[in-house]
Amino acid sequence: MSIILDKKIKTIKLVKDEQPINNKITTKIKKRPSDLIGTTYKLQSPLTEHALYITINHIEIDNVKYPFEIFINSKSLEHQQWIITLTRLISAIFRQHASYGIDVSFIISELRSVFDPNGGYQLKHRRVPSLVSEIGDIIETHLIKLGTIENHNILSVISEKQSQFRECPSCNSISLAMLDGCWTCNSCGYSKCG
Repeated sequence: MSIILDKKIKTIKLVKDEQPINNKITTKIKKRPSDLIGTTYKLQSPLTEHALYITINHIEIDNVKYPFEIFINSKSLEHQQWIITLTRLISAIFRQHASYGIDVSFIISELRSVFDPNGGYQLKHRRVPSLVSEIGDIIETHLIKLGTIENHNILSVISEKQSQFRECPSCNSISLAMLDGCWTCNSCGYSKCG
């Protein structure tokens, strides 16, 4: 379809689509409220000397709770740079969720897909692939409590993926996988076939 203009254009008006991505959300959050409600979780990993304290604050809009920001604190400064980066990025995504209804469940699977090159560590009931992965577990627990996501048992999918790996006899990481009919380590390159 073509339109023929026979007059000069004097002004151009930009029209925005006011429809939010998710019809349930009608309020764009312009700034952080002075008071937010949150929960703090203690994460004691064998990979760090000091515990990590993860605080997730939420905002309520039209009787629906939305995660708004996350903070991770520790006495240890060992992981400070990536922790600050991680919390800023996740908080920005949470705010987009609260303002526009963007799905935040992908954060959990992204964090859980991070594997420590040393193979992670064992908790009472399962193997944790990394410290970042355990942070993903805590975020999932909190989002289920808020009602932001449903409990789809993402953990079983992760456990199924982990069961495909074995401990490498060379570097002791849980990175040994079947590759072209041969057990090969994804961390150090060890191969049973030589």
